[in-house]
Amino acid sequence: MTEGGTTMRGHAGGAARHWEPGTQILWRYRENGGARIHIARPVTVVRDDSEVLAVWMAPGTECVKPVLADGTPVHREPLTTRYTKPRTVQKDRWFGTGVLKLARPGEPWSVWLFWEPGWRFKNWYVNLEEPLARWAGGVDSEDHFLDISVQPDGGWHWRDEDEFAQAQRDGLMDPALARR
Repeated sequence: MTEGGTTMRGHAGGAARHWEPGTQILWRYRENGGARIHIARPVTVVRDDSEVLAVWMAPGTECVKPVLADGTPVHREPLTTRYTKPRTVQKDRWFGTGVLKLARPGEPWSVWLFWEPGWRFKNWYVNLEEPLARWAGGVDSEDHFLDISVQPDGGWHWRDEDEFAQAQRDGLMDPALARR
């Protein structure tokens, strides 16, 4: 069935709907502490069923990303003011090789697989976030700042612990969510 320009498979009783492989959808993130979308990435569905949503984002994909109101990239702003300065969004392109994103229904994370140039596997990246919410054109979430990088040998480390701490200080993450 087509809904909002995408092909979806229905299930008995009108339960969860899934996109067919090859369907183009948007993987979006709401701003922290707000309702506006500030990240939007077009992706192609590889698999979508009751176990996993797997999507591919090709190298060079045009995306929407947040920037400070004056156009400065967010990561260049000092951490103490990074989350309090006014922002806007701008178009940009995904850099590097493509990424395969995997998300299980109801789980507060997604796993991204990255490759080096030449398609040598680089690492897994666990993005801690709100469980994905489906809509006709894709999925929405909200990032939780803290992430995990897992190397091919199984070694892992936390990422963005400083951003996670600053987001709590700035009131973008309440203590209960931070503990979870």
